[in-house]
Amino acid sequence: MKKRNTILLSLQGLLAVGVVFVLYWNYSLIEKPVRFEAYKESRMEAVKNHMEKYLIPLTRAYRDADTAKLYTTDWDALINFALNGTIEYRSKIYDENNLKYPEIEAAMKAKDPNWTNDRVVRVAARDTLFDDVHGRAMLTEAEIRDLRYIPNSNDKEFILDTASMQSGNTTFHLIRCHAPYVDFLSMDEFNQEIWNMLNDEFEFLVNNSEASEQFKKMKSEGLKECFGQKPATNEKGEVIPGKFEPKYLMGDNNPIPFDIEYFGLTFGSLENVANESCNWKSGGAQ
Repeated sequence: MKKRNTILLSLQGLLAVGVVFVLYWNYSLIEKPVRFEAYKESRMEAVKNHMEKYLIPLTRAYRDADTAKLYTTDWDALINFALNGTIEYRSKIYDENNLKYPEIEAAMKAKDPNWTNDRVVRVAARDTLFDDVHGRAMLTEAEIRDLRYIPNSNDKEFILDTASMQSGNTTFHLIRCHAPYVDFLSMDEFNQEIWNMLNDEFEFLVNNSEASEQFKKMKSEGLKECFGQKPATNEKGEVIPGKFEPKYLMGDNNPIPFDIEYFGLTFGSLENVANESCNWKSGGAQ
């Protein structure tokens, strides 16, 4: 009898351990995705804020100050401009809608034939780009120097690409600033969750793009297969021994390699002359 009770107690103990294990396993299946969502949103928000608050104004101010109105991919040039450059503001000295303006203009030109009604003010870039509404500096010099780094990325730089596009007689200068997910989200901690997210974005991409032969093929192959490489070829279509290139490129005017770094947060575009969009808002850019 005593032996039987001991066996029953042992079985009950094992059953209790099993129940605890199943409960913990079920909890972990639910808890980790929930934890990933909070983690992902927090890190994505930090990158979005960094781009919207600092990088979009900085890259556009650099372009506007450049004599050729060009963007740059040189982070050293951008940081130097942020620290030492100036921004020009223009306004009118006299109100041109004033009824007396013609008399004022005539009098001023009588004194100086080259007179114009422009007031030009130049201010330090760091004083206008990185100050709050009260004129107080929001960033130290060290923080300005670190603007190139993606938040929570162990000092990975934002990827900058530039291009020009002709439309009619007008040349548009374009920029794309990109932060790959894999640079600020941990594949070690959330490997499966990140792959699930990438696959969702891939499915949305191939299902909502023009039904080209490339997208049909990509859809049939699946995400991970599309990240592969193929032998590089020359202009004649001949294989170059020992050289490889991305299996797929995205974009018609300035193609971008389709790899794991393609997915992320982006502002600007190398394909669209309306170069103002962010891919976390309507009118996404890639």
